[in-house]
Amino acid sequence: MLLLFLLMSFNLATMLRESARSRPEKVAVILDQFRLDYQTVDALSNQLAGSLTAAGVRRGDRVGLMLPNVPQFVIAYYGILKAGAVVVPMNVLLKAPEVAFYVGDSEARVLITWEDFAAEAVEGVSQLSGVATYVANRPGSEARPEGTRPFTELLQGSPAFDMEPTDPDDTAVMGLTDALLEIAESLSFPVDFWPAQNDYYHLSHAEYPARQRRAAEGDPAAAEWARAFAALGRRLHVRVPA
Repeated sequence: MLLLFLLMSFNLATMLRESARSRPEKVAVILDQFRLDYQTVDALSNQLAGSLTAAGVRRGDRVGLMLPNVPQFVIAYYGILKAGAVVVPMNVLLKAPEVAFYVGDSEARVLITWEDFAAEAVEGVSQLSGVATYVANRPGSEARPEGTRPFTELLQGSPAFDMEPTDPDDTAVMGLTDALLEIAESLSFPVDFWPAQNDYYHLSHAEYPARQRRAAEGDPAAAEWARAFAALGRRLHVRVPA
């Protein structure tokens, strides 16, 4: 039933919405003593999607995500997908020149980062034009560089936002392929199963659930892909759904 729903909608964020409907009060995110259930993550990511859309982000636009393992990462990840945009995950340890390359080369219109890494992020995007930068903070902190916007501003949209429909081949997540190649080499398996275009890997909305299903059914290539995706998340210092 879930797979059929996913294939009909072709938006990866449908997995979150379906989970929120079937088990709304089940815990989805844990950080120390902090908890978020599925219905709350769904509503907050709806608000973020609505705010991105109101800010001019459209289907296919890229959004840089430079966050560590914090609840804001999950909210932003699914919010970007719901807006029909493309998640560009970025290592939080990148320095300004690397941030400038990543954001500029991927043509990201928005960058979401964490307060501890905001200085490098802002220095990087200062070399570009037209990139809006949002900074997420730990509880009780409002520190952020001049010219940036608070992450909370992205949570002002409607919690009832209806996600942007996407085609099965639309890219959901993209990142630099060289990072994946290094990971694959460390895991001792080839990466020709990963869809690459130019210097980036591209993961489509329909491909993710299909590969996960095949991995669960014991397909060796799909299982290798799942391992690589999980390793990529660790390399980026985030936990990417896998």
